[in-house]
Amino acid sequence: MFKHPNPLTIKRLDHLGIVAGTIKNFLQEKKTLETRIDKERRSLASALDELSSRHFSCPEDARKTLQALFKTAKYHTAGEAILTEVRGYASKGRPKKGAEPPLQGVQISAPLMEDPKKIATALSKKGLFVLATNNVDDASLSSGSLISTYKAQGSTIEGSNRFLKDPRLYAESFFLKKESRIMALITVMAMALLVYALAEERLREALAALKQGLPDQLGRMTNR
Repeated sequence: MFKHPNPLTIKRLDHLGIVAGTIKNFLQEKKTLETRIDKERRSLASALDELSSRHFSCPEDARKTLQALFKTAKYHTAGEAILTEVRGYASKGRPKKGAEPPLQGVQISAPLMEDPKKIATALSKKGLFVLATNNVDDASLSSGSLISTYKAQGSTIEGSNRFLKDPRLYAESFFLKKESRIMALITVMAMALLVYALAEERLREALAALKQGLPDQLGRMTNR
């Protein structure tokens, strides 16, 4: 976490922002990363087994195929490739005495290895998130106060953002393909949820002033 909010420019507007993180989030995302690493390892191991049984006409083709296999690998790499000549007779019958079987092709194999640099880079980004505010005139604003303010909004803003990502919303049913239309829809929905959150906040302030509450879905009185 930065000791003090750093200047940011978002959509040509001045902001102050920090990079924050929690141990809980880090451990959760680390576990998810380990699952993805293991899934990729099993997938590559199966592909390498299949590759090692193939015959290639030349070593160059075999190396290119091996490189293509690891082109999209995020956490693994191939060790030193091992090329093996495949010899045999193309036709049936007893070969001539002393005749050496002709070369039929080559096979390639390579050990599967984790890439520590890629894994370390991916792990270094886990558990982190960016907080930004456009309240740039407050000289007393600190990282601690920014985080406290953010957490205090957990019952309104974050709940609304979760609603946007809820699969029950069935956003795919809108069948929007143009990026401009997708952005327009998200903007309208975000503005609607912002108005809803502001209405909730006004209601909470009124309930606090009157020292009253409202029944929740379970019938319990609450002022939240």
